[in-house]
Amino acid sequence: MAHPLAPGGAKSFPPPPNTAQHNQNQAQSPKEFAEQYRKAIEAPTSPPKRVPEIDRTQIDPQVLQAAQKMESMFLNEVMKVMRQSIPKSDLSMDSNAIQIYQSMRDQEFADKASKGEGFGMAEQIIQYLEQSGYNVRNR
Repeated sequence: MAHPLAPGGAKSFPPPPNTAQHNQNQAQSPKEFAEQYRKAIEAPTSPPKRVPEIDRTQIDPQVLQAAQKMESMFLNEVMKVMRQSIPKSDLSMDSNAIQIYQSMRDQEFADKASKGEGFGMAEQIIQYLEQSGYNVRNR
């Protein structure tokens, strides 16, 4: 019998599986379950933070500002390219005024993000400069 909601009304949905038989085919022994659980727990995860925490009071303020500005420029460029990747349509508001506003808003978002925790690029720049001996104040 065709299901009334099937497309065109002519096709029917397959009958539901025999629940007892379906559950029996999918049943696992406790040993199999324990092995799958162990594999899931031991699966690799994302690596820990590789850049150590930086004491920003010991960093030259000019170097800190330059690293944050570099991160801000990178974030702004990423947002600009992301905006360009959105297809334009007849319904999109795409005037010069809106483009200027979006550009200024994206720059402000990037500045705020880099002055907060950012995404780690500033810390990597500072860490590189610290290893080179360029950015520690009292050396």
